[in-house]
Amino acid sequence: MRLPPTLATWLLTHLASGNDSLVGDLAEAYERGRSRWWYWRQVLALVGCRSWRELRASGWWSAVAIMAAVLALDLPFLFHSPVPFDTRQWLLMAFFLAPQAVVIAVPVGLTVGMVIGARSRVSSRILPVVLIFAVSASLLTFAIAGWIVPASNQAYRFAAVQWTPLRGAAELNLVELHSLMGGASASAIRALAPLSDRWDVAVNYYARFAVSCSPIAFALFGVWAATLSRLSRRLLVVTTACAYVALFLLVDPQQAKAFSPLIVAWFPTTSIAAIALLVRWRSPERLSLTSQTS
Repeated sequence: MRLPPTLATWLLTHLASGNDSLVGDLAEAYERGRSRWWYWRQVLALVGCRSWRELRASGWWSAVAIMAAVLALDLPFLFHSPVPFDTRQWLLMAFFLAPQAVVIAVPVGLTVGMVIGARSRVSSRILPVVLIFAVSASLLTFAIAGWIVPASNQAYRFAAVQWTPLRGAAELNLVELHSLMGGASASAIRALAPLSDRWDVAVNYYARFAVSCSPIAFALFGVWAATLSRLSRRLLVVTTACAYVALFLLVDPQQAKAFSPLIVAWFPTTSIAAIALLVRWRSPERLSLTSQTS
């Protein structure tokens, strides 16, 4: 007796709950000689259709939210740049600013689209599929935040002043930041990042890992918030967004240095994950499942 792929079967049974006949038909076809690739194609097609039915209304919301987040992150840098308004020059600088905005705007925008755009409550059964994409996005974000963003930041600064400026910790790649962690001397930090101190180096180093994990935290928040009623999840998104904006506007960067660099770098990602866990703990879906099992 040929057993179908374990992971594919788990995904199928998890997302196709109540459709045991479909699971049995695929398993029977696999026993009769169908290939593993055929089985995986059927499972992925079914999982994709199921997830798309629940999230198809979120596409436009996600696109608008991503665009708004990119503009909110890029426009302040452009307006405060020393370059007079010139369309070609500003487009070039916006291009160099795009990587640092995208790594934040994409997970935020997709989460907003998932939470606000869904017409009805979303089942948390789609979480494994969303997490697969989130982990893939985290790996991509790690490469972008670790190496592409520092280079693009320095390119933006060169485009703004037309000469090579001194670098800070934000313009160092992950390998250079790692070399300055631990027992690096003050002279070594001045040689690579003369505009930053040891605290800035540590915050930027830890932040590369925190930002890379943010797609997973936002995936948890988005899926579990989407299981709430439409009004509740919209209030949750607005409240969370206002709280974060107020926090970043009220906190002086110099005051933040009173805290550990590890705490400062990881606070946004861990707080989103904590809110997601709180939402899941209080979600009607989990409470109903708990009452049924008890």
